[in-house]
Amino acid sequence: MKSDPSFLGSVENVTGSEVSVALDDSTVSGLLFVKGQPYHVGQVGSFVRIPLGLIHLIGVVSQAGAAPERFSIERADGRMWMTVQLVGHGSSVRGFNRGLSLLPSVGDSVHIMTDADLEVVYGVQTSLKRIRVGHVASALSIPALLEINSLVTRHSAVVGTTGAGKSTTVARILESLTDSSRYPSARVIVFDIHGEYASALRDQARIFRVGGDQTSRSEPLRVPYWALSFDELVNLTFGSFTDESARGAVRDQIVELKRSALKAAPRGRSSIYRAYPQQS
Repeated sequence: MKSDPSFLGSVENVTGSEVSVALDDSTVSGLLFVKGQPYHVGQVGSFVRIPLGLIHLIGVVSQAGAAPERFSIERADGRMWMTVQLVGHGSSVRGFNRGLSLLPSVGDSVHIMTDADLEVVYGVQTSLKRIRVGHVASALSIPALLEINSLVTRHSAVVGTTGAGKSTTVARILESLTDSSRYPSARVIVFDIHGEYASALRDQARIFRVGGDQTSRSEPLRVPYWALSFDELVNLTFGSFTDESARGAVRDQIVELKRSALKAAPRGRSSIYRAYPQQS
């Protein structure tokens, strides 16, 4: 395997999904060249692969330059160590899958992942089911993609230190999701408490603001009474009062106003059928 320019070293210890790798002497310089492309050795967060027949185990370097406690940083023969956390398996035919169905054995070879290998992990680049938010830090030629269904149907968070680019990332996600040429039916509501996204999304968004006006290119924010619960509406308009007869009168008046609104703008079954005729 030493003739393979992507060869890093060999597996020396396996503890569940954690693998300890003894680096080969050829990695001392800290750089490997594969097809003329340089790759850094032992970068924390970089990917490696362990070939096992037709599939490759995929792992992420979690420790470099300081070996696990059970090993010294440097062995007697001068070989260095790094720790890898296995995250899944894949192949050019089957793609990438999270989870492990088997583990490596001591002595198995470990290789750096080239840009071509990383394309298997990061998936299809042209699918409408994914949006681009940037590029992969370890491979500038590979776009960083987010799967839309997983993003909008689950809880998500963008975290990072001050200045890391959280607001820029969120703005990029919103721009991609509201691209009318790709997703003409997309609708997104943003509660922009600190006013961070108004300028970035001004050309593709309607901006509502308390006290908004044309000079600030924003519209006044008005909350219709029917969007509030009865208690919220009473507290907002009348304040707190304990007279139950008065509360009942207000409740009756609201019901009457809603009935009048429905008569003025019917929203019954007939209007739905007119908007969405049945297909024969």
